[in-house]
Formats: sequence, C-alpha cells, structure tokens
Amino acid sequence: MRGQVRALRELALVASREAISADGRLDVGSLLSSNMCAGLAIELALKCFFMTFREQPPPGIHRVHALFEELPPAWRAEMERAYKGDPRRNADVRIAAFQNAPTPPTAPAHAPSPHEFASIEQALLTLNTIFHDSRYFYEFVGAGEWSIVDHPIEQMLAIIDVLTSMYEHLLNLAAEKAEPE
Repeated sequence: MRGQVRALRELALVASREAISADGRLDVGSLLSSNMCAGLAIELALKCFFMTFREQPPPGIHRVHALFEELPPAWRAEMERAYKGDPRRNADVRIAAFQNAPTPPTAPAHAPSPHEFASIEQALLTLNTIFHDSRYFYEFVGAGEWSIVDHPIEQMLAIIDVLTSMYEHLLNLAAEKAEPE
C-alpha cells in the first residue's frame, strides 16, 4: 500500500502542474484528477496504520477525518506537530469557479480561509470528502449558479508527507523492538 500512496502522491502533483496552462487558465479535469489522487493517497496512508499496527482491518469508511480520529492520541499529536512545522500548510489555495448559469451571475462568495488548514485535524475536516467530491464532481454540476473546486495541493502533499513519515517512524520502532538483543 505504501507504493500506492507514493504513486498517487506523484500523480496528484503531476496533474496539479498540468492543470495550469501557460495563459493561467485551469483545466478542470486535471485539477479534479489531482484532488482525487491526493485524497485517495491520504485515505490509503491512514488505512496503512490500521493494516500494519492493529489486529483488525481499517474501518470501512472513506472520510479521512474519521479515519484520523481512530488513531491513537499520541500518534495524532505527533502528526499535528509535524504538520504545524510544515510551511506548506499556509500556502495559497487555488480556486476554480465554473459558471453554470446561462448569463453571468454575481461572483461566488466562496473562498477557503486559512483556518481550514491551520491544523492537521482541521485540514482533514476540510478535506474529509475530497476524493468523493472530486470523483463525482460532474454529477453535481449545475445545481447552482456556480460550481466551485478548491485545490489545496500544497496542504494535501504536506499531509501525505506527514502520514508517510509517521508510518515509516512507527515501522522503524517496531523493527527495533523485534530485533533480538
């Protein structure tokens, strides 16, 4: 599963770069693909903890915040410290708004606020359903005057890196305990 997390992280990064054209326009397909890959990488990274360090399989859920809440408090606290030390959590969030109305409606009021990514817990709440929302985006287009996609790629990469680093740390600790003295 670690290989999947790494591959999805790289796909998210590549798709994010491809989403922005030379003239500054956004390609919605690449943007959504990046969000899907990053969201799935976060989910799988969280599920790795259950599959490796617990006697039972991961919960059959996809909401990343709920998965995070199932981890031991000490692990969550360590991940929080690592995330808060990562400057990417404060990066600007790219927003794409698509007009659904036949005539230009008033500008959308939506914009992510910095507090949505201030902590790993808040970030995971914000990203709780990003895989699902990006995967099924086209089923919801047209429900209002605007369809809006947030693309917090830097924050998602920071979370993936924190989860991966913590997982590797726990693997090393387990290996040290297993070594005969």
